[in-house]
Amino acid sequence: MSTLEKLQRLETLCASGYTDAFFDKALDKLISHQIANQQSEIEVIRGDLRDFEEKYNLDSQTFFEKYQSGQMSDDADFVEWNALYKMYRRLRQRLEILQGKHHDPDS
Repeated sequence: MSTLEKLQRLETLCASGYTDAFFDKALDKLISHQIANQQSEIEVIRGDLRDFEEKYNLDSQTFFEKYQSGQMSDDADFVEWNALYKMYRRLRQRLEILQGKHHDPDS
């Protein structure tokens, strides 16, 4: 059974009115653990991004926009910087979801 299927079962259970203090605590701990993991990964990547920003005197957001529009070369540093920034953005998005700050653009 996939993780998504397990979560859907739990969602169905909760939607049926099921409540349990142990269950709630376990979910809180799981979410807290995942938040800590995401924050740790973000800090590591943020350090790598800072190195590029200092080396090229350019913030990562501006670099990313220029790189995506073809204004930057395909030097190895830029390819790596682009990949790191994409990872950073995905991690930030996951963190926001875990913290309940994610807003669905379709809602």
